[in-house]
Amino acid sequence: MQLVGVSPKGSELPLSLWDVHFREIRIAGAFGRGTAFRRALALMPKLGVGRLITARFPLPRVSEAFAHASAGRGAKTVIMPGGR
Repeated sequence: MQLVGVSPKGSELPLSLWDVHFREIRIAGAFGRGTAFRRALALMPKLGVGRLITARFPLPRVSEAFAHASAGRGAKTVIMPGGR
């Protein structure tokens, strides 16, 4: 699970340690600034990361996209809100 977003200082997340252990759940936070995201986006074409995308689904097929990804098919499944 990747947590995305900004939570107020002091925010807490109640969770079941049993689930974390036995379901092998990993929780990670990430920190970045707008400039870092712009730089990363600019590097993507140079690094050829588009090759990692193995499936694309338009938004109306979002359920199919999640099923595809959950089944472990391919490296990266992308949902395209604009359908392109």
